[in-house]
Amino acid sequence: MTDQEPGLMEKASHWVKTSILLKMLTIGFLILLLLIPENMVESMIQERSTARNGVVKEVSSKWGGSQQLSGPILTIPYITTDYDGKVTRRIKSFAHFLPSQVTTTGEVNPQEKHRGIYNVILYDANLHVTGQFDAIDLEALNLNDSDMVWEEAEIALGVTDMRGITDIIEVTWDGKKATMNPGTENAQMISSGVHAKMDLSPEYEITNESSTPKKRHPIKFEYQLQVNGSGNLSFTPIGKQTTVELHSTWHSPKFDGSFLPQSQDVSDDGFSSIWKVINLNRNYPQQWKGKNYNINQSTFGVDLILPIDEYRKSLRSAKYASLIVLLTFLSFFFVEIANNIRIHPLQYVLVGSALVLFYTLLISFSEHLGFNVAYIISTLMIASLIGMYARFIFKDQGKAALMTLGLGGIYSFMFFVLNSEDYALLMGSIGLFVILSIVMYSTRNIQFYKSA
Repeated sequence: MTDQEPGLMEKASHWVKTSILLKMLTIGFLILLLLIPENMVESMIQERSTARNGVVKEVSSKWGGSQQLSGPILTIPYITTDYDGKVTRRIKSFAHFLPSQVTTTGEVNPQEKHRGIYNVILYDANLHVTGQFDAIDLEALNLNDSDMVWEEAEIALGVTDMRGITDIIEVTWDGKKATMNPGTENAQMISSGVHAKMDLSPEYEITNESSTPKKRHPIKFEYQLQVNGSGNLSFTPIGKQTTVELHSTWHSPKFDGSFLPQSQDVSDDGFSSIWKVINLNRNYPQQWKGKNYNINQSTFGVDLILPIDEYRKSLRSAKYASLIVLLTFLSFFFVEIANNIRIHPLQYVLVGSALVLFYTLLISFSEHLGFNVAYIISTLMIASLIGMYARFIFKDQGKAALMTLGLGGIYSFMFFVLNSEDYALLMGSIGLFVILSIVMYSTRNIQFYKSA
């Protein structure tokens, strides 16, 4: 009596259970399927980041937003006439003069406010500004003294968020004090700021025969500016020579804008920085009439930033989720075929779900404990969970321990990649090469066709 030949259904069932090709296709499909929760996790991180930004915007709106400081700019009206053959029209225009020297020194005092689980970095700046205007040269602008409306001259300071001004601004101008008022005459050049009228009518020298205007002299100015803000504090280099010197106890500054500091000192105790900019570094003159220049294209300054943005790092970490799932599934797969162990697709799904859960734990803990601590806790939790589950699947404590250590090694490697932005590509490439080498070495003796 001969054994009965297995039927078609039995052959199909045996092929499904033993086919390496089918198992690889199944694993590939499961990895693609896990992209759905991975994308959901990334969306959740972005939503939390948006909520944090909303809180920052709300708190800043009550304290003061990013501040861009400009000025002082001296504006003097002048009158020209236009005759069209019938009517003579008097046209009022404006001549603008920038100072030859502007020196700003001050302290930027950071303040960290808490709103719920979010931190907001604010600052109050106490600035002392001194400088000088050279003697007004009308000939360079082809203007006559008689054309000028000297009594309507105005000096203007630009402050982007007026809510941040905390005290009155008094300008000492040529030895006289003037209190600044809100708004400016020329909104196209300084859209937000303060101004003061200055009567610059010439003084006359009286002689026996006649009176002649005195020769104009350089005008010195000085004022104190106390302003609240958040995030960025920047300056416009309107001087022929502009110098800004800032000191702060904030230890994580970001210098940005058109110019970097000529000297800077950043430590755990704070930072000191000095900018020096001359008029040749920007694209507008020291004096002009009529048209307006965009003086805001040459700003420079500093951002007070949080040293660690847990949302940005968590989002970067989540982008490596598919790679970690692939490496973990490959590890299970090679253990399966090398030791003739059958792992059900549902078990792969459970392991993949744990890997995706890592990122939910990461963002949850990082909002309260910081990114680094949250990453360590999440790694220990997920690696331990998968390691214990692998022990029941493999029925081997050694293989399960090796799986746990391997997964911990992968997460540790990713942690160093995330914290080394400048070398992330290099470290990632070398890491993948090492992983591929280990996989190739470990599977060198596996007979895939025989196992199939």
